[in-house]
Amino acid sequence: MIIANMIGAVGVAISLYQSLYTFIVGRFIYGFSIGVLQAIAPRFLLSTVPEETTALYGPMINVIIRSGTFIGNVMALMIPVETDPDYETSNAWRIMFAFPIVF
Repeated sequence: MIIANMIGAVGVAISLYQSLYTFIVGRFIYGFSIGVLQAIAPRFLLSTVPEETTALYGPMINVIIRSGTFIGNVMALMIPVETDPDYETSNAWRIMFAFPIVF
């Protein structure tokens, strides 16, 4: 899981460059690492928690994934609309895409 997280951080860092191609490659790498983590996390959780609490912690993976999706959608509200005078010079998209490096 740590390796997948490091690969995801590299993908996020690559996507922060100004080129469209590096953005696409970075997002692909990040998406791959998230897919790996979503496949590994349930198995890791089931192997580490006691059997009596698996029914409690099993659905938590879905709750956490959906919470991350919600946070991403809320953060997208920071990006200015096309009618805003700061639309061309805004770097709000960088904050939104760099957020996964923090967590």
